[in-house]
Amino acid sequence: MRFFRPDNTKGQDMSRFTRRFMIATLLALLVTAPVSAQVIPVEIWEIQGAGHRSPLLGMDILTQNNIVTAVAGNGFYIQTPQHLFPNRDDGNDATSNGILVFTNSAPGVEPGDMVTVRGQVAEYRAGDASDKNLSITEITNPVVTLVAKGNTLPPPVLIGSGGRVPPGTVINDDSGGNAEDSGTFDHDADGLDFYESLEGMRVSINDAIVTGPTNNFGETWVVGDAGASASWLTARGGIVLTPGDFNPERVQLDDDLYDGDWPELDVGARFTTALTGVIGYSFQNYELLVTDPFTVEPGSLEREVTTLVGSADQLTVATYNVENLGGQAGNSTFDARADQIVNHLLAPDILVLQEIQDNDGSRNAAVVDATTTLTKLADAIERAGGPVYAFAQINPVNNQDGGAPGSNIRVAFLYNVARVTLAPQSTAPDDPSTTPVTFQCDQGVVTPSLNPGRIDPANVAFERSRKPLVGMFEFNGESLFVIGMHLNSKGGDDPLFGHAQPPTFASEQQRHLQAAAIQTAVEQILACDAEANVLVLGDVNDFWFSETLTILTGDRLHNLNALLLPAEERYSYIYQGNSQILDQILVSDGLLSVAEVDIVHINAEYVDQVTDHDPSVARFQFE
Repeated sequence: MRFFRPDNTKGQDMSRFTRRFMIATLLALLVTAPVSAQVIPVEIWEIQGAGHRSPLLGMDILTQNNIVTAVAGNGFYIQTPQHLFPNRDDGNDATSNGILVFTNSAPGVEPGDMVTVRGQVAEYRAGDASDKNLSITEITNPVVTLVAKGNTLPPPVLIGSGGRVPPGTVINDDSGGNAEDSGTFDHDADGLDFYESLEGMRVSINDAIVTGPTNNFGETWVVGDAGASASWLTARGGIVLTPGDFNPERVQLDDDLYDGDWPELDVGARFTTALTGVIGYSFQNYELLVTDPFTVEPGSLEREVTTLVGSADQLTVATYNVENLGGQAGNSTFDARADQIVNHLLAPDILVLQEIQDNDGSRNAAVVDATTTLTKLADAIERAGGPVYAFAQINPVNNQDGGAPGSNIRVAFLYNVARVTLAPQSTAPDDPSTTPVTFQCDQGVVTPSLNPGRIDPANVAFERSRKPLVGMFEFNGESLFVIGMHLNSKGGDDPLFGHAQPPTFASEQQRHLQAAAIQTAVEQILACDAEANVLVLGDVNDFWFSETLTILTGDRLHNLNALLLPAEERYSYIYQGNSQILDQILVSDGLLSVAEVDIVHINAEYVDQVTDHDPSVARFQFE
């Protein structure tokens, strides 16, 4: 059971049952309508109704002779025993026959008990309004009467082939606002409604494969039937997010109700027996609360090594989000990242790094310099057998670039001094953190005013966000403009399985402005020299098919990932079981024809991640 859980914004919360125990006295005021005086005998399917909110909300009800299917710390699930009384089935898949009974404390029942429950119908919504969670239909203030013990449990509803097949593409396409109040409920076509129609019921999934590694809270994302209905599976077992398809067939496993040892699994692990439990909802997602024992083959997913190595006339450039690497970290932290750089990325000539913190890491002091951080990383690379790297970066203004308070994350360059030269800068301003780089044009030759320099740091687009860094490098007599970026995060966006449908991704607005500012800098370079070598790469926090990438690409850049990689290879990050690509590499015309690209899968698919992103390497031929 969880007592701390991060969400998109890396906040924290207590477990569902712990939190609800603390606020139980407020529950009726928050989530119930006025209680009727008359007790109504009902079946569970009448309580659930064909929708996200109960048609009997606030009523006193009596539901008789139902079977306890699962027990939590302060609640339990009951289900209509259709296997014992077939005439109690309404014959409608849209209405769930299971429900949560919230008891406030240890319920004193066990699976197999037949019980009669009197109580009030409520809708519980976790968190505050900003979380946009769906509500959970439940019976509160219950009076529970034991009828008989030792009954067989209702057989689980099979999700997948041979049973109820979940929608494979659409999460919700007919609400137009709040899915709970829309009046439209399409459990056959909409993933949101499909899982709601099973809320509280015993279900099973066959041949599940892991699409998102187990997190610190025992949550593991899977897809059933070995992914047979998925549009795009990776060769390594994941499921790829593609345009218009956010994969509603995947589901989260939760260990809250499981008594056995819960395994930590990487992507590609396969369950060799059915997964059985009850459908719940927590932290913006439907989930399978596993109750029954299972077996699983963990698999042996090998970390990749790039095939792209530099040579006398081939330059390699990589983008790598090092996930909040600060100077206060121990040697093992630096050594782990250095090992990946040397032994998996094969020591690229230029590294564009995101989330480099200052010398004291997330300590909220006045420190902004990152010399210690970058020196320790360069030293660790040498210890791992790599080349000598120099670094180039610009310190931000304290607490003006986002990230954890005091961390002062920024984009930085590492470059192999034996193969690459950072062209000399033209000027040395007193405050390079606030001085925008400009590009001088002299008879078709472009020169940056700062090297490295920050792109438009005063632009409102980069308020409380990382500023792009441009560096002009030289290799084999050729100049290369490298723009490193780390655009605004997705924190605060609506959840895919929340009540706001379609979800609003508000964070896009700032990324669009940021992309436009970077595109303007690219245009300034290419306006002077249409054949200039321009490389724009980093953590875009958006997908290859997004409007952010359309703006960023413009008419002059090309996305290597979208052009050179098949759809099933376009992923560098996994969120809620969806393999997706947030790290992009874009090039100008002259580089496209001589480019190769490789996303090196060494982090995102694993429980023991060094960072949460997979790095990418591009190689360019310079004759």
